[in-house]
Amino acid sequence: MRVFIVIGGICLLSTGIYRYINQARQLSRYLHENEQLKKENETLVETLKRSTHPFDVEKTARNQLRMMKPGEYRIEFEDKKSVPR
Repeated sequence: MRVFIVIGGICLLSTGIYRYINQARQLSRYLHENEQLKKENETLVETLKRSTHPFDVEKTARNQLRMMKPGEYRIEFEDKKSVPR
């Protein structure tokens, strides 16, 4: 009977240790991702501060968001290297 109790205790302990290690790894990944997002956010805030002029806003909308004014058409050319012959 004692053997089963010891084996059960070892199983519970090892499961707990395994979960703790996985959670510690996940926390480390989340902290790293959080730091990257903070840096990206700072960059975006700086870009926003510089982009208060209507010309800059329009340029960003056209180039990054691919927006167009009503009645405009977008013409895009494929790279010659990607076209099969």
